[in-house]
Amino acid sequence: MVRWAMAACSLSPVVRWAVSEVGYDDCNIMADTRDGRYVVKIFHTSRSPALCARYVDVVRRVTEAGVAHPRLHRADGSALLHHRPTGNRLMVMDRVEGTTFLDAGACPDDTELASVVEQTYRIHALDLYPEYVHDWWAIPQIATLAAEVAHLLTPGDQDRVAAAVETFGRLRVGTLPQVFSHGDLTKANLLRTPCGVPAVLDLAVSNRYARVHDLSMLAVNVLHGSPRPLPERVALLTGLYARHAPLTAAEHAALPGYVLAAAAMELLGAEREWSQGNRSEETRYLRELGRTTLRAAADWALVPALSTSRTRNRAPQDAPHTDERNPMTGPASPVNSWDEFTQLREIIVGDAAHARIPRMTDPSAWLACYPTMTPAELKRVEAGKFPRQVIEESDEDLAQLTNTLRGLGVTTHRPPAMDHSRSFSSPYWEADGYISYCPRDITLVAGSTLIEVASPMRSRYFELFNLRPLFQQYMLEGATWIAAPRPQLRDELYTRDEEGRPLLGEAEPVFDAANVLRVGQDFFYQVSRSGNERGLDWLRSTLRLVDPTVRVHPLRDVYGYTHIDSTITVLRPGLVMLNPARIARDEVPEAFRGWDVLWCPEPRPTETALPYHLSEPWISMNLLMVNPELAIADSDQPELLRALEAKGISVLPHRLRHQRVLGGGFHCVTLDIARDGLREDYFG
Repeated sequence: MVRWAMAACSLSPVVRWAVSEVGYDDCNIMADTRDGRYVVKIFHTSRSPALCARYVDVVRRVTEAGVAHPRLHRADGSALLHHRPTGNRLMVMDRVEGTTFLDAGACPDDTELASVVEQTYRIHALDLYPEYVHDWWAIPQIATLAAEVAHLLTPGDQDRVAAAVETFGRLRVGTLPQVFSHGDLTKANLLRTPCGVPAVLDLAVSNRYARVHDLSMLAVNVLHGSPRPLPERVALLTGLYARHAPLTAAEHAALPGYVLAAAAMELLGAEREWSQGNRSEETRYLRELGRTTLRAAADWALVPALSTSRTRNRAPQDAPHTDERNPMTGPASPVNSWDEFTQLREIIVGDAAHARIPRMTDPSAWLACYPTMTPAELKRVEAGKFPRQVIEESDEDLAQLTNTLRGLGVTTHRPPAMDHSRSFSSPYWEADGYISYCPRDITLVAGSTLIEVASPMRSRYFELFNLRPLFQQYMLEGATWIAAPRPQLRDELYTRDEEGRPLLGEAEPVFDAANVLRVGQDFFYQVSRSGNERGLDWLRSTLRLVDPTVRVHPLRDVYGYTHIDSTITVLRPGLVMLNPARIARDEVPEAFRGWDVLWCPEPRPTETALPYHLSEPWISMNLLMVNPELAIADSDQPELLRALEAKGISVLPHRLRHQRVLGGGFHCVTLDIARDGLREDYFG
């Protein structure tokens, strides 16, 4: 593979090569030729083709910004090579003369450190929102990793880690300035060179983090072994950084806690590797670094009551969910979700497999899929399977989303899709199958009650059968599971407008769950082509049984086509995002008039695989709140991501390349089963 890579990049033949011992995921091979010295990075097979391409693009942007990263070589115009016989993807770069600070057993001198900090600033200055890459060793994962590994530590270190988890949880990291970050600035990723300018290596886990993230890593890892105590290291680093951009008062206040968390993560990460059999010199070194630096950081950060029991200070993931409601919302249920924004604990992610476009001769399919098309325009829609590229890339994106959620400590289910190739019928109609991409469309969660709704689309009649085994398990564990009356969906339900397009009538109660926005005690129901007035009546009467204090508010004449979640998104109590194309500034729904409003920036246009789409460009505001300070949102919409960060919400940029074609953003393709929030009254 190395010989092939050299030849592909028009480099001379390899005369010797050796595998680098440094690194946990990708394989780095040092290769010498007659004319030069190179490094071949073979990406771990867990990295998707899209994430490999992301890595190469990040390196390109960083080097263009003046960061001293080794030069990449190209084959057929691309720096990302694909070795088809093995399926591996790789890149070739110059091997810079020098030694990593880890191998040298040294810290940067003051001149080298100033260069490292300047290069860190250059990375931070990039206006870059690449797709989020989950890094289980990253500082924000401290609670998740502590829950997994802390029991392996000594009692004293367990107490320090518990204090670090508690301290980091109080920092409100999302309110700190967020920047594109290297994410893993360690001695192993900084190369001491003869020219005196350290080279920056390995951008595999670069993400957007708080600006103090990289500075904390420099203080804890890169300056480990320095005679300076931690407070002096941090003061030196912030002073050097201030030559380019001063930190805010909030950042200075947060640094002791962030540094403490960074030290704890070094120990936890190394202990995890050790427990899994990785006994490399780097792992041994990081265990020692973590122990000594954690103790120093704990003394500096002045966290109280290190002797407090670990039970009281356990990670937030271990906190029990309780709900004191009536039997339909009882405390034993694994299901608990009253809102769209409190801390997420358990979720279902959709599956694009077997997705197909139903025949448009069915008025319910026309109404649900392409309600704005005239009869003449509808003729260009081809029924049948979506293109293979759409399915495969969508499932790749959903798998990446699943990995991220699991990495955040969220219990994540991904039931296999139904086989939608089979047609079916009732006494009144025949229909094709449709899709399992958007589980939120057909199930509404109210506290501990799962409600199967009555969709007005015939092709969705059996769609949630793939969720039934999971729902049954929830029921056996204490949840309540009910269903709306099975609708007849006769032709009389669908009327026509003056151009012959179908409208939703009132013959029986029908609605999609995605017509409903849950805000604790208050549910907002959008009357539209995917939810009628009779559906509102049924939901209101049923929720009285779930909890008689729940209030259901109709939203009429807001957005007449389909669902609510690309029109109104509650980000946290007191902050709502609204769609300016659908809601005028003087027509904000009454309940939200006292709230802070974030008007969603106009979405950037994106290419689509088909000329007809199930969703408008505004699907980009269809984001998933992991908690009130963290959102998973569209990486193709930097204006939206910047707007969220300006409101103190950290973002995890992700891609759903075919969200318009398949009709669902991050909120649509998920169904949250458990959140921490109870039936709160957020409107007084």
